[in-house]
Amino acid sequence: EDYANGDCQLLALCVTQLVRSENTSKAALLYKRHQPELDGIVEASVLRQIRDVISTVEPSPDIFGPAKSSALSLPLLEEKVIFVEDAESAKHAEHVLRSSPLLGIDLEWGSQGDWLQPSLALMQLATSDRVFLVDLSRDDMRGPVSSL
Repeated sequence: EDYANGDCQLLALCVTQLVRSENTSKAALLYKRHQPELDGIVEASVLRQIRDVISTVEPSPDIFGPAKSSALSLPLLEEKVIFVEDAESAKHAEHVLRSSPLLGIDLEWGSQGDWLQPSLALMQLATSDRVFLVDLSRDDMRGPVSSL
């Protein structure tokens, strides 16, 4: 479903293939999630097979999602999110991070292009009251952030 990336024809094919492989509940759930886009595309014979199941299926909880909805919000003020953009701000971040008893680290990079020269590379370093965002793809930041 994620790989369909909004392609209604591909989603309709997925629904059809799920029905053919006797995964009627999964087909009904997929159809139910995308019904407005799939109306008129999914074959009538497929719809007949999932019609009775559609009203009974419920999406399962996201096992990778947060246990509490409050986890989706950042309990920090915007000024506590600091973009590390030069040597001075990197030194400040290092000082704060070294004095914190607890750190959170997250790294993200673009999946397109060269792994050694990514166009997007973000390091997020967090304490209990601040978040530092570092653009690792910037050539001028490689030296200043090496101590982080």
